[in-house]
Amino acid sequence: MSESLVEKHLRGAVGYFARLSIWAEELTKRVSKGHGFEVAIDADSKTFFITAFDSTGMNDEQVIEEILKRVGAMMEVEAMLLNEDKMNEF
Repeated sequence: MSESLVEKHLRGAVGYFARLSIWAEELTKRVSKGHGFEVAIDADSKTFFITAFDSTGMNDEQVIEEILKRVGAMMEVEAMLLNEDKMNEF
C-alpha cells in the first residue's frame, strides 16, 4: 500500500520536530557548559529557552552583570537553534 500525501507530510513534519527537539536539548547542554550556568528548555515560554539565577545578596551591579551574561547565552542558543546546517551536522 502506498503512503498518502498526508502521511508523507506528517512523517516529514514529525521527523523534523523530533530532530529539532533533540538539537535544542543538545544546545542547552553546550551553552550551559560553555557559560557555566544552566540554560533549559521551557516550551511554555515565549523564547523556548530559559535561564535563572538567585540574586539574593547581590548588589545592583552584580545583578546587571548576571543578566547581561544570560542575555548573551540566550542570544547564542537561539541563533544556534535556527542554524539548520549545524543541526544537520549533529
